[in-house]
Amino acid sequence: MQVMPTTEGKQLAQKSKLAETLHSCFVAFFEPEVRAWRGEARLGRVFWLHGVLVTSVLIAFYVSSIYRSEALLEQALLICFGVYTI
Repeated sequence: MQVMPTTEGKQLAQKSKLAETLHSCFVAFFEPEVRAWRGEARLGRVFWLHGVLVTSVLIAFYVSSIYRSEALLEQALLICFGVYTI
């Protein structure tokens, strides 16, 4: 006799998959910083590419949105900038 999983079991499995996916995304996103922290990668590359370059691109998009008077995009970019700098 085969036992079918309950709705709660299915929801728990879906949450587990979501948590696993989020974990792998965070690990992939922060991997260069962690490697530099451990001394396995060059700190300059992490600083210039992941810090200065990305911040400069966000600022360029923000200035562009100001000139185009796109208030919603300005607000979204401010949130992105704040989250990125944390």
